[in-house]
Amino acid sequence: MKINRRKTKGTPLLIATAGVGLTVTACIGKGVTSGNLMAPPMVELCIEVEPETAEVQVDGIAVVDGDCSQVYEGIVTIEATADGYQDYSEDVEVYETTTHSIEMTPEVVEDSGE
Repeated sequence: MKINRRKTKGTPLLIATAGVGLTVTACIGKGVTSGNLMAPPMVELCIEVEPETAEVQVDGIAVVDGDCSQVYEGIVTIEATADGYQDYSEDVEVYETTTHSIEMTPEVVEDSGE
């Protein structure tokens, strides 16, 4: 299971650990992330892809073209593959309901010169 966490912004002021796997960081600066360990809010991400036969994944989870997924606010990785097209991969920041369009690039077939 992959857990997406907000990136820490600002200058670390205090870093403390307690037990195994628990780290609390307090920062100062503009856009400071609080020490809240709760998951970020969920938002809706819709994907439109050309060609429609492409297989799309958001953070490793399959998505059907035109369908929407609930994702954690923050950065998500969108990947798409289709026969005859170059693979597509992009990290996208999502902080509100968003529709992301993908137009995949056809693979170039080299001429053998015959």
